[in-house]
Amino acid sequence: MFFRIVRQGPHVAAPVMLALACSTTSSSGPLAEAGVDVVDPDGLQAGIVDLSSEGLLCPQGSVAAVVSDAAATVVLSRSVAGVQTAGCKLTFELDVPAGLSLGMPTTILRGVAFDETRLERRYAFEGAEATHAVVEQPPEDFVIVDRTDQLEAPSCGGSLRVRYVVDVAAQLLADGSFFQLDSVDLDTAFRFGTDWRSCDVDPSIHIAPGANGDFCDGPQQRPCAEGLRCDRERDPNAAEGSCVEQP
Repeated sequence: MFFRIVRQGPHVAAPVMLALACSTTSSSGPLAEAGVDVVDPDGLQAGIVDLSSEGLLCPQGSVAAVVSDAAATVVLSRSVAGVQTAGCKLTFELDVPAGLSLGMPTTILRGVAFDETRLERRYAFEGAEATHAVVEQPPEDFVIVDRTDQLEAPSCGGSLRVRYVVDVAAQLLADGSFFQLDSVDLDTAFRFGTDWRSCDVDPSIHIAPGANGDFCDGPQQRPCAEGLRCDRERDPNAAEGSCVEQP
């Protein structure tokens, strides 16, 4: 079942996305001086083309999605109660830049679970052998951030259009059990935690250090260029800082 997608912000067309992702920077530093190409991390992202859903937790008319370039928020409104099993399978179609493969997109689940409820999440790329599965009893008001380095999109030597599947199943084990999956957030950007690999023999990607005013630290621990420091004092609760000149 396909549903309405609302896009926010300008959409980056596929050819532009490819140019961004494969561009290198002339930043100075040990890697550049050694002749190693360094990559602008803001180009490491996949375009979200479409998505579909199926399952008791996401029937037709109960799901909406907001997509902004490399990120998406899927909002669900269906709840279940009593002894039963209910699930939702979301399939995201992604365009991956040529010459690259992405790992598991940063995936965040939000919802509520009362009484005895067991939550199973399975993540996979269609056409790839690996699957990441987690089974646990969630807290009543849960926010779950899932990442793993065990998944890789099958885009090297194949199609640049890949499908990433988020399969959620809730097992309600008591008469008083209640479960609602409020939203699923997806982000394919390196900046926000998603791993990327090169299709070359050496799969490692060398990220350009942050210039003055660029982001630093964050989930991927991006450093600043020589002579700059990562300022976290402006917002110590933020996931990342900003590169500023040394005092």
